[in-house]
Amino acid sequence: MVESSYTEVHPAFADVLRSQRDAFNQRFAIRQRSGARIDESSFQAHLRTTVNDLVGSVAAILPERISAVVSALFDVSLDLFAAGLLGATTKHPHVASAWREVLPQATQLLARDPLRVAGCLSNAVDYIAAQPDSRPEDWVATMKEVSPLCDSVTQWLDAGKVAAWRSGLVQYRRAALRLARQLPQHLSSRCVGVRSELLESDWPKLLDRMEVDRWFAPTEDGWETPKAQNSHQSASETLMIVRRVGAFRGFGGPCVRPPKVAQQDSALFVSDGEARWQLLADAFGTLWHRVVFQPGSASSKSKVTVDANGLVTWGDVQQTFSELQDASSCACDGQTLAVTLNTSHFVYLVARLVN
Repeated sequence: MVESSYTEVHPAFADVLRSQRDAFNQRFAIRQRSGARIDESSFQAHLRTTVNDLVGSVAAILPERISAVVSALFDVSLDLFAAGLLGATTKHPHVASAWREVLPQATQLLARDPLRVAGCLSNAVDYIAAQPDSRPEDWVATMKEVSPLCDSVTQWLDAGKVAAWRSGLVQYRRAALRLARQLPQHLSSRCVGVRSELLESDWPKLLDRMEVDRWFAPTEDGWETPKAQNSHQSASETLMIVRRVGAFRGFGGPCVRPPKVAQQDSALFVSDGEARWQLLADAFGTLWHRVVFQPGSASSKSKVTVDANGLVTWGDVQQTFSELQDASSCACDGQTLAVTLNTSHFVYLVARLVN
């Protein structure tokens, strides 16, 4: 599989391929015999292009690490080709994109720990791509930007978790906020999309705001509220339909019939009569987390109400939303009001935002 002559690649890469040709060919053959369908020409093209560029970058800074980097990238590439994540035909394009976009920006880290860096990057972007409503292309773009700012592999992995939250993985919210306080400000601020220079005293305040208000999302300049589908603005607060989530299962959604919502222990739950989910949502993403169905275990009582005309009353703030007329159920966890209709498989999310 590994050719005896590689005149098109970096000389240092060619030297390793020649000196370890038999070992590399044996590893490739073992994977083929195990049942993995790896296209040989596609694999060779990957070595000549993506891997060659990475080896060349390592050669420029830590030439003594070339052999270890080549061996690690060869093995990780074999795994990814076997899994259908690299090659001519892939499950999705995001692993290949991460290798082309992120790894060249993490050359120092790659040289130090190539197996961990290449493997973790590939696993992370594949996991993100598998999550409903995630934005793996945003994660790749963020990691491309912040990788040169990371001093260690551990710091780089932590930055990836914060960036994953911003890319739609709301289940990482709590851990990401904790990590954002631990990482250097210039790194963590970019992980959540803030690119302007903030005063040292402003960054903790921004994180505090994000912690207490799950619908607050910073912009490049530092401050933003979600774009509303419909809103009413008072002197200090705004009611907004911030998101419409779910769908009929036949159209790719989770629900087989129009769902109902309830609140229990400050958490939102959705049920379509057959399945039950905990609904997690914030400014960055939404997750329907499947839970054991327990009829009547959740309470739908709330001080927030929606009348037949779609009038939402939330404390001293009121607003009528035509989309919410004849609501079949509603539940509020304190920051998010979930509303359902008898005629829809969607769940509408309303937030009360401080201006």
